[in-house]
Amino acid sequence: MRTDPIYLTDTYQQSMTAHVLEVRPEPGKRWRVLLDSTVFYPLGGGQPTDQGELRWTTEANGSSPFQARVYQVLTKDGEIWHYLEPFGPDTKALEVDQQVEGVIDWQRRYQNMRVHSAGHLLDFSLFRLGIVPDILRPIKGDHSKKPFVLYQGTLVNSLDLTPARLEEAIDQLEEEERELTWEFVSLEQLQEDAIYIQPGLPTNKPLRKLTLAGIGSVADGGTQVRNTREVGKVTVISIEENEGQVKVAYRLQA
Repeated sequence: MRTDPIYLTDTYQQSMTAHVLEVRPEPGKRWRVLLDSTVFYPLGGGQPTDQGELRWTTEANGSSPFQARVYQVLTKDGEIWHYLEPFGPDTKALEVDQQVEGVIDWQRRYQNMRVHSAGHLLDFSLFRLGIVPDILRPIKGDHSKKPFVLYQGTLVNSLDLTPARLEEAIDQLEEEERELTWEFVSLEQLQEDAIYIQPGLPTNKPLRKLTLAGIGSVADGGTQVRNTREVGKVTVISIEENEGQVKVAYRLQA
């Protein structure tokens, strides 16, 4: 990967200065560009793409910068591509080595961070209740418009896991104002520290470890808040079991 993913180390950085490494045309007079660094989170890991703006100047336009909307960011063939829609017909296409200023839509990003962290609080709460990973093991999570976490396994009646009980456990984690931290570690270190290991993790590069203070660690590649108090009220909508899988749907209260 030729782009430094700033969002993996500082999820609160909202802007950056970068240089264009490659430009490719897209249908409808749009482009996609590859930058040497970015604060824009690409679609993936159940988290929606960041959006925002890129701005740049040339000798021709002087102090009035060209602007383009970043409407999506995707990872393709191991590279992070920013998809751009110019704000006006006179916007000059970017060129290689051009310096750009980028700023994300922070309101959208922060909401996505809160929803993603809420999914992890749900998961950590199930761990605290003794359900994860011995009874249920996470398969995937979706942290977009209708967020949920999907588990492999089956619940037994004696556990009496209800939305209300799980919601109460999540509330407790938030009231305790526990810190969320992240760092890059080797697969061996992650295997030693994590409460479970998701299948399919790459073995040839450092992995990002997310830790909830006093509770445990898991592998994670998304953007997260720093403290459980930032998440806000989580409502557990349903806990549905079907053919050896359990789906826990949730939402953040507005």
